[in-house]
Amino acid sequence: IETVGVEWTQHVSADKGVKPQWKLKQIPGSERTIKADIVILALGFLGPDPLLAKQQNILLDKRSNFEATYGEFSSSVPGVFAAGDCRRGQSLVVWAINEGRLAADKIHQYMLDSDASGLLSSQL
Repeated sequence: IETVGVEWTQHVSADKGVKPQWKLKQIPGSERTIKADIVILALGFLGPDPLLAKQQNILLDKRSNFEATYGEFSSSVPGVFAAGDCRRGQSLVVWAINEGRLAADKIHQYMLDSDASGLLSSQL
């Protein structure tokens, strides 16, 4: 994955009554490449990417969140899990943290079960 460093700067308008605006600026020379087999994005408050859902055939609920039952966190696609904002919508960060931990347990169990049936070993 290719990354860059960023810096947030606050711009204050000369006009009174106008709220300051935050702007994102790339830090020159901060480019870096990180080798990874998988990247998990935890962006929060943005909602799930509709293009990703369409490309991967992940079902969405009536609020355009990934459809996954609380406590199981598995989506309509085997091996794809959803927790936090992408499953329940915008909420408090403590809920997202809790769901992330619970989902991690389900993902771990899924991987153990998959490995027991030889699915992971056959892909190596």
